[in-house]
Amino acid sequence: MSQGLTGSTSASIERIAQIRKLLRAGPMSSEALQKALDISQPTLSRTIQNNAQEVIAFRVSGVRTPQCGLLRHLPKVPSAQNLYRITELGDVEESGTFMLLSGGGTYVNTKHGGGRLYVGLPPAMTFAAPAGFMGQAIAAEVSKRLDVPPSLGNWSDDHQVMYLATSAPDAPGNYVFGNVSLASMMEQRKLKPVSKMEKLAQYVKHANSATQLGFGSSAGGEQPKFTCELDEIGHVIVKFAKTGSRTAELLLMEHLALSTLNDCALSAAKSECLEHGGITFLEVQRFDRMGRFGRRGMISAGSLDDELFACRDSWSEFAVRCLEARMITPAVADQIHTMAAYGSLIGNTDMHFENIALMLDEAESPVAMAPAYDMLPMQYASVGTMDPPLVPIAPALGSIGGRSVVWRHAFEAASIFWGRVAKAPALSEAMRAVAMENMGVVRQFVAPLIAATQGEKGTEPFI
Repeated sequence: MSQGLTGSTSASIERIAQIRKLLRAGPMSSEALQKALDISQPTLSRTIQNNAQEVIAFRVSGVRTPQCGLLRHLPKVPSAQNLYRITELGDVEESGTFMLLSGGGTYVNTKHGGGRLYVGLPPAMTFAAPAGFMGQAIAAEVSKRLDVPPSLGNWSDDHQVMYLATSAPDAPGNYVFGNVSLASMMEQRKLKPVSKMEKLAQYVKHANSATQLGFGSSAGGEQPKFTCELDEIGHVIVKFAKTGSRTAELLLMEHLALSTLNDCALSAAKSECLEHGGITFLEVQRFDRMGRFGRRGMISAGSLDDELFACRDSWSEFAVRCLEARMITPAVADQIHTMAAYGSLIGNTDMHFENIALMLDEAESPVAMAPAYDMLPMQYASVGTMDPPLVPIAPALGSIGGRSVVWRHAFEAASIFWGRVAKAPALSEAMRAVAMENMGVVRQFVAPLIAATQGEKGTEPFI
């Protein structure tokens, strides 16, 4: 009997070693695994049950055959984690689980979407991961206590997971990844918001701190910024620059660009431009937050496109793809086309896929374009220490095409924007002068595109 047990144990050890080898590159179906090992389904199930700390069997929605995967272990991060969703009221909702698999994949099982297997990280995680200026500051800070590189450019998917599961209580969107981050979020809720009387002093402190740490330069194309919670308006992202600089002018123009959109019934983030202590601040209200603790679901076009299409070409082409896939309505597609047209008409040369997002409903399905953000005449933005010349913009059709209604709405907003820039006393005389030129350029460019819509019921001519 002893020999039989020893033989059985040896066979089990050999079998799990073979399973590890087969699953190291990524998950396999249970049928394929049975065939490769030449074992029965009950034997495979028993082996997996006896080695649950290493191997899992799971189901993907719409796939009949169960899948098997080897768990991926990271420092300080359990392979299986709880996934939480924060409601608009601020309640914590158990949304499901996610599991890290060998080969770089992630299995996510939620009550809304069922079981899904991702080749890398799911879009919600890539969206919530650190990025840009604030992401670089996060990487430098987190590297002091986690085994991650201090430079964000050297982070892998594993480094992003290590951060999200241990240190991301205030990540974008409405998900919290894992119990440790949830506990950090609950602690963060105890902090008092900054009062209206204190906020400018706090802003200066944050700006000086970022500069002293070496994060005060936007030479890499990223605008210096930080987050804050205010008692009067809630959660904000604050950009800053030295007053009198070209970058400070761009902050004011970003405020004008966003407020103009709102005035024209085109949704944009609410903003305010402030100056204190020789620093200009652009205060932008976060639309993924509701009140003190509530959150709203959203996803960047980049995270969504990378998962579904892997194109990252233009906003309008992204809108067409989403419409064809029946992910969004024609009205939402037109919102995206209009924003792309507006960007072209105000000289925004930086309309990349992280600068546009979609709002999600409770089932995590896109329902609207997110309010506009990071919308400004980037054609005039400083490159390192160099300020580009203030020459007129050069709008283009691009992939927007001749959608007359889209161009008409974009033209109305762009005309108002350049008119406000031309009259803004805080801007330089040269900037106000080129704004007047841009009004003419925009009018000449758009005229043939919207001529057919002039005089239609419910419209007024803008030229």
